[in-house]
Amino acid sequence: MLSAPYQVRQSDHKALTLRCGIWMMLGYSSLLVKLMTNDYRIEPVGSLFIVVDPWGEIVNRFSTEDAARQDIERCEREDAMWETAKMMVDTTVKAHMRMHGVDRATSRYWIQSAAETSD
Repeated sequence: MLSAPYQVRQSDHKALTLRCGIWMMLGYSSLLVKLMTNDYRIEPVGSLFIVVDPWGEIVNRFSTEDAARQDIERCEREDAMWETAKMMVDTTVKAHMRMHGVDRATSRYWIQSAAETSD
């Protein structure tokens, strides 16, 4: 696996580089690169309001803008819960690895097994 920053050569006069999760253009080029935002957005289409995630995927469609805003708030809460859980699992896996002198895959296996049987 390549570690950031790394470059992908497009041609002799074009190159892209990944820095902090954002593809950036090096040199000159006519190639357009769409940068990812960290924000959900609402796009009005006809009589509907479409919620789009930071990756450009449609989350849901609503008949009112207020309902779309509420869904964005829900998505942001769920994203925060996922980030917190991910951080906690990573910390737990690392501690388990140190405690038992095992690799990451082994540690994840045992923690996942224990999580499935815990209430």
